[in-house]
Amino acid sequence: DLLDKIKKDISALYLWSITARQFKFEKLEEFKSLKYIWLNGFSGNFDFKDLSLLKNLEEITITSFSGFKNIEVLSDLRNLKSLTLSSVSGDLKIKLTEILSPKVTEIELRT
Repeated sequence: DLLDKIKKDISALYLWSITARQFKFEKLEEFKSLKYIWLNGFSGNFDFKDLSLLKNLEEITITSFSGFKNIEVLSDLRNLKSLTLSSVSGDLKIKLTEILSPKVTEIELRT
């Protein structure tokens, strides 16, 4: 698993063209100081419950996603301030905006 090779005290993580075979996303919980995550190019249904384990997360950028599940758990992220969405399905944009707009101070939507 590629996440095993990354130091756990980083504050930002950028993952490009990712698949569930490359990463065990439940291991994200080990990154206790992570404040920013950029997820780009996930094919399949991404399970957002793995991001909900990142209690210090302040910013999320999601680009080029095709599917998702358990998106409502992101409302548990108390420190989340910023959400950027680009090249994602209309359903994902709508759901994320509905769930997170009451709590974040910045939302950026790109086509």
